[in-house]
Amino acid sequence: MKRLPLRCAWFLFCLSASAIAHAASPSEPVQAAVTEHQIAGYRIRLHSTDGQACQVEYHSPQAKGEARMLALDLQAPCRLLTWQGPPPRKTGGPKSAQALGKRGEAQAWRYPDAGNVIALAVIGDAPDAALQNSSLYRLRQSQGMHCAGSLQGLLLYPAEIKTSAVQRQSGVFCLEIGLEEKNFWLLAHP
Repeated sequence: MKRLPLRCAWFLFCLSASAIAHAASPSEPVQAAVTEHQIAGYRIRLHSTDGQACQVEYHSPQAKGEARMLALDLQAPCRLLTWQGPPPRKTGGPKSAQALGKRGEAQAWRYPDAGNVIALAVIGDAPDAALQNSSLYRLRQSQGMHCAGSLQGLLLYPAEIKTSAVQRQSGVFCLEIGLEEKNFWLLAHP
């Protein structure tokens, strides 16, 4: 069997990785068609107006049709992360973590060890100059992804929704990629 030179192998790897990234990241995100999400009896709608702070409108299972608003500490555009593929059956992380939902729905993890909280993630804030100049951000932009610089959790408890502290300008967070379970664990376990 003939071996490929290292440069050829690297080129083929990059080419296939690029093809996979383009196939996995449609030009229009799944969330574009879904403005309202339902999870654990809550109806959640994200309000994101450019140049303004984002808000979450929600109807809780206990409220009798009454909508509540919750201010986020993120600037628009904000996006609720959604499952871009089927959620994992096994987490590989803490045994208590349970993935909820399906493709196109809010990316959500339930943590029985944290009061049965369900953690969702919202990305927002334009990336600062340092993040915009990073090779990762430039790559994601060239792939047509919708990325932000900050992250905040929505924590769904049986009777209310709370927000987590903001992870401000701590990375390049993209709607089309989502987050690993460990990031949700950190949001749910302050």
